[in-house]
Amino acid sequence: IVEGGPMGGRRLWPSAAAIVAPLVDFLYPPICLLCSEALIERSAAVCGSCWGAFPLASPADPAWQELSTTLRADGVGEFLARWVYDTEGKLHDAIHLVKYRRERVVAERIAEGLAHSIVSDERFARGELLIPVPLHRARLRERTFNQSDVLAAEIARATSWPIAADALVRRGRATTQTRASAADRRANVADAFTLGPGAAKVAGRVCVLVDDVVTTGATAGTCALTLRAAGASEIFVACAAIAS
Repeated sequence: IVEGGPMGGRRLWPSAAAIVAPLVDFLYPPICLLCSEALIERSAAVCGSCWGAFPLASPADPAWQELSTTLRADGVGEFLARWVYDTEGKLHDAIHLVKYRRERVVAERIAEGLAHSIVSDERFARGELLIPVPLHRARLRERTFNQSDVLAAEIARATSWPIAADALVRRGRATTQTRASAADRRANVADAFTLGPGAAKVAGRVCVLVDDVVTTGATAGTCALTLRAAGASEIFVACAAIAS
């Protein structure tokens, strides 16, 4: 804020934000959303120790190999995951924050990790178009954002690939899949997706389907089959985590 001085000069006053922010940090010091330890930066949301506790996924993992085989039957060419999702682990808690407490900053940090894996994987160098797995509109209203859209946006920044968020539409509101068997999961999503207004962008392109957690591959597989019907030349799947 600039005001006139006593001699007609101009004096630079600190902005209100510059004054208030340190006071807020003093009264309410930023803490990690997962372990409640102090954070150096409020914007970090989760401390480095908790991020480091997320177990990295590997193509050698049985779960990775099983999913790759399952998805290949649905026409998926390449599959990639950043982490392994354990219902008792820190990553579970982080994704819970995203889905049920709408902590978008956590979703953005997860997205950065997935984007790093994609740009480091030469198999994905042929990617051309990002397709986030859509939420039903009712679920989107509840959560205020689609975590797959956040993942895709970060990948787009890292790769310059365009996003076709409207290529797929979720027809029905998904029932909970948490305790469902693989067969039940596939039945639940068998007719859940259809082509959206952006489906014309898919034809002849290498599409990278983006999701947060892949458990049995039922959702990703159904989306892949739908994209095949739209003329996608190849379909890759990239997810933040696979279930252990």
